[in-house]
Amino acid sequence: MIKQISLKNFRNYQELDLSLGQLNVIVGRNGTGKSNFLSFFEMMGAASNGNLNRYIRNKGGFLYTRHLSAQADERLDWEITFDSDHNEELRYEVSLTPIGEAGYSIASEVLSRPPKEGFHNRYKFLEVRDGRVIILKQLSSSHHDEDEDGEVAQFEDTERELILPRLKDVRRYRAQIEAHRQMDQWEVFHGFGDNELNRIRQPQLLDVVSPLRLATDGSNLISVLNALNSEAQYEAINDRLNHLMSSVFPDFKKFDMRAVGGGNISLAYRSTLLPIAIPSSLMSDGQLRFLGVMAVLLLPEPPNLIMIDEPEIGMHPKMIDVFAEVLQETAQRTQVIITTHSPQLLDSLPADCIFVAERIDNQSTLTHPNQERLAMWLEDYSLGYLWTQTTLLEARRSGG
Repeated sequence: MIKQISLKNFRNYQELDLSLGQLNVIVGRNGTGKSNFLSFFEMMGAASNGNLNRYIRNKGGFLYTRHLSAQADERLDWEITFDSDHNEELRYEVSLTPIGEAGYSIASEVLSRPPKEGFHNRYKFLEVRDGRVIILKQLSSSHHDEDEDGEVAQFEDTERELILPRLKDVRRYRAQIEAHRQMDQWEVFHGFGDNELNRIRQPQLLDVVSPLRLATDGSNLISVLNALNSEAQYEAINDRLNHLMSSVFPDFKKFDMRAVGGGNISLAYRSTLLPIAIPSSLMSDGQLRFLGVMAVLLLPEPPNLIMIDEPEIGMHPKMIDVFAEVLQETAQRTQVIITTHSPQLLDSLPADCIFVAERIDNQSTLTHPNQERLAMWLEDYSLGYLWTQTTLLEARRSGG
């Protein structure tokens, strides 16, 4: 779980220092930086696959990845603190320095943990400074400093790609690989827009999905539904999905998966009102969006961070109530970040998970509303109503 994230000069965040919980809900007007905050995690996903440079190029170069008001020599920095599977706090720091108008180089990259008893300095599992790479090898499972050794390693292209994703030896680089595995699981879903819906409406190649997770572009949804429908270990989850579908679509009976040749499977909707199944090509956008979001949240082995950008788009109010219920259940199993404009969704969520995005003097901020002031307002008004009346902003500014 990510405990703390700090950004400096990323997109419209000149400086951001944020503590995160299990459930994190970001509200704000258009253009305040909600989606840009999620795009940082998309960049990290690309970086974890060795594609940081490609991601930055595709977004217009470093000039448009760094804060637009930054001085010519100012760096883009980030620092992420998270808990490992061994309940050890890890901190990952990276600094990118500009080269020319659109280029960059990696000035530093450090993975560390707090000092153990009797030590004063943070213990660095990885340190990259100006192209020089020092890696600490963990030679046993005891995690004692005296069992660990350092080496100076040589890598190609240390200027534009991170070192952490390139370490593959689990025995030697236990902490580094665990940190990379954490980042590699951060998944951002963009509310199932037209591209994702088109993929779901087309037949998909049936494949084994392990672990059982939905791809962010929806390209394996039919394989996921087929596994839920056909494997005994997922029977309870499949029953829950069908129940949730029928709670918002009273005519829903079940999903059919049909082979159409070449290993492809098509999806169809069975209605209690019709004698034939409705192909996914004729299902409504709202039905498919709700199905996709439920698949993200219900699956039994979720990634360690799920992010959904404006999940309420195209949802009927009854769907939003169901979504809020499942969202909070999922946040008990993994960390979740969503952005939203929905007052109804806010009404169904605890106030202490809300962050307000604002843009002031050409930079974005994310902050909690002042909880004491907000509590007074909530005695008479709902959270969603307060948001529509901009009182969350007033509470944020009044000592928040």
